[in-house]
Amino acid sequence: MAKFSIRDLFLVTAIVAIGLGWWADHRRAVARDAEWERSLQSALQHFSAYAREEVTFESPNGPWRVNCVTGIQSPEDAR
Repeated sequence: MAKFSIRDLFLVTAIVAIGLGWWADHRRAVARDAEWERSLQSALQHFSAYAREEVTFESPNGPWRVNCVTGIQSPEDAR
């Protein structure tokens, strides 16, 4: 039978805790980005009836450019 020291158990616990923390943060970030995209889609529909120009929205991940003719361009698409 394998013997594990307290140090080994602490190390495994710390690694699992860090992994779960990263996973939870990643899920929250994905949900936040999806909410931003939904609100930008709504803004695009609203502005497309009134304007034919580009509008920029600031988000935590960078500026989103909404061109009422061509659609939404995320910060990742701009690179």
